[in-house]
Amino acid sequence: MHAERSVKPKRSGARAFVTIECTPSRDKWPDLWNLYFAAFEPLQELALLNHLYPRADFETLLADGRISKLVAWSDGTPVGLAMITNDLELVPQISPPFLRARYPEQHSRRAVFFGIMVFVAESHRRTTAFSRLIAGMGQITAEASGVVVFDVCRHNMTAIELDRQIAAIARWFPGSSFDQIDEQRYFAATLPTPPKRRLPITPLTQDRPAPAWPTRSETRVNATSQAG
Repeated sequence: MHAERSVKPKRSGARAFVTIECTPSRDKWPDLWNLYFAAFEPLQELALLNHLYPRADFETLLADGRISKLVAWSDGTPVGLAMITNDLELVPQISPPFLRARYPEQHSRRAVFFGIMVFVAESHRRTTAFSRLIAGMGQITAEASGVVVFDVCRHNMTAIELDRQIAAIARWFPGSSFDQIDEQRYFAATLPTPPKRRLPITPLTQDRPAPAWPTRSETRVNATSQAG
């Protein structure tokens, strides 16, 4: 799940309320985009996984009625948004077969949900808006006796303990549980100097095509010839 970065919050006197919608009014889309961009653009330098959809993709999600949108409002203006869906094929970065295998009973009832994103305006980060958006996604899931899955980047785990925040809200629901179900890590090899003995790799040029890998039959023939 895409979630905003940690920033120093500002107090707001206005109390937000949350609505659940299939498609927010188009005249509010620019406001929602601006909030989304402000929340996620800084994550581009803090997390390797891209958390910022292009505007066209973001608006496609807004228009898709298969995705539920929870909108936080204050004085008639959107101040936060969450998206959740049980149409798992709509989420390109996940494997629906993984979730089907892990939750076969819930999957058979279309009760496996994915939290696509959640964010609130900087002015409302000390209000209950964020937790109410998370709880709203939980309510949608609980009404289906289902399971909701999120992804949390390392930055949001260490900076704002987002996983612990979600776990605490999950405890509001009777009989709930909260588990880490998978993990993806990125590694980097820094290689400032080539090895002393050159590796057997043929450099390619425009007039030298890439060599074809030998087939298994060719490999067996070569091995037999060498053995003989």
